[in-house]
Amino acid sequence: MREKSPGSRIEEQESLKGLGIEEKWQLILHFADWIKHGDSKIQMLLTVEGVIIAGFGAFLPTLLTSDKGVSEAFKICSIIFIIFVICTILYGFFGALQPYNRAGKNNSNDANIFFYGSYAEENLPRNLDSADHVAINQDLNSQIAVLGKIANDKFERVKQLQWLVAISCVSFFAAVVSVIWR
Repeated sequence: MREKSPGSRIEEQESLKGLGIEEKWQLILHFADWIKHGDSKIQMLLTVEGVIIAGFGAFLPTLLTSDKGVSEAFKICSIIFIIFVICTILYGFFGALQPYNRAGKNNSNDANIFFYGSYAEENLPRNLDSADHVAINQDLNSQIAVLGKIANDKFERVKQLQWLVAISCVSFFAAVVSVIWR
């Protein structure tokens, strides 16, 4: 068996450093799946909020026709409920579900070939057919960083939306309890 030259061993070690294009692509797919998962959670939370609103709407006519009238506690709970419903819907649709559509930091003047915005005008990026291994790696690295930020931001928004839905749910039940215990 022939022993490898020191130069070939160094080249082999250099080629094993860092992630290859396939591994980076797997990371991109992983982040994209997490972003989709976050969007699904946001949609589910908005659906729950819709059910809570429907419950309040179904409960309201019964309350307004009650012989006991409407208590101050019910009014306060209803106002809190309405405020949090409005905040939840506005934040859910216009904050949490909004796409992140900025390209990542790229060290070249060419468009990132992995960013969908580079194709928005139905034009192909100049470097699509001429990108070398270094440019492809830079674009992949940039896209990984952007998708990581998007995934992190998405789950922060999920947490915030969970709190808004929880508060509107609690205020709905407090309104119901204020009527029952009156």
